[in-house]
Amino acid sequence: MTAQIPEILLHRGKRLRLMGRPLEGYLRRLRRGRRPVFAASSTALWRGYVGTWEIRDGMLTLVDLVGSLVQGETIVQADLRTAFPWAGEAIPATWVTDAFRCVEGRLVSYVHAGFGSSYERDRMFEFERGRLVSEVVTLNPPEPLMYRIRDDGGRVFLGGDAETDDPLNGEPFERVYDLVWSKRPDDAFGDDDENEERVDIAAFIAFGPT
Repeated sequence: MTAQIPEILLHRGKRLRLMGRPLEGYLRRLRRGRRPVFAASSTALWRGYVGTWEIRDGMLTLVDLVGSLVQGETIVQADLRTAFPWAGEAIPATWVTDAFRCVEGRLVSYVHAGFGSSYERDRMFEFERGRLVSEVVTLNPPEPLMYRIRDDGGRVFLGGDAETDDPLNGEPFERVYDLVWSKRPDDAFGDDDENEERVDIAAFIAFGPT
């Protein structure tokens, strides 16, 4: 299986790559007659859609969707309104009690399946009935550094007893290679800005005519 295109999470002005499928729980709850049937558009998108999520007032919310929808004998382009015509402009994810990983920075290790590839930073979000419970950032190579993100966007270094123990001394996470680690890992894919609308896929095979 090819590495899968991630979902999108909008949070504190950033566009994050969400490596998971929060929508699946909602789809399973729908009666068969109301449940949209999505069509895989490529080997990199077996689920057939990409959802855009936002954390609004602490609640995970589905705010947009693009994909391919099966309607009778045809396949049509889907958005949030066509897939869920009863839902309005957004869907609060009250069904989500789970943790999801968002990746930041450059690709470090590619895994040709699912959401298994490793990146410079992991931002883990834990939700309970859609409500954000915790946000933790881990800086990955070579020795992981972990931070809890406060509600106000500030951070606490989890490897010490106080925020002042932060080895970055409050500097942005991107500076860890300058201040803590001596060398950034080699990356054949090049630089990657987490705010850029871009996905690293090593192989992509489109279905249908070319």
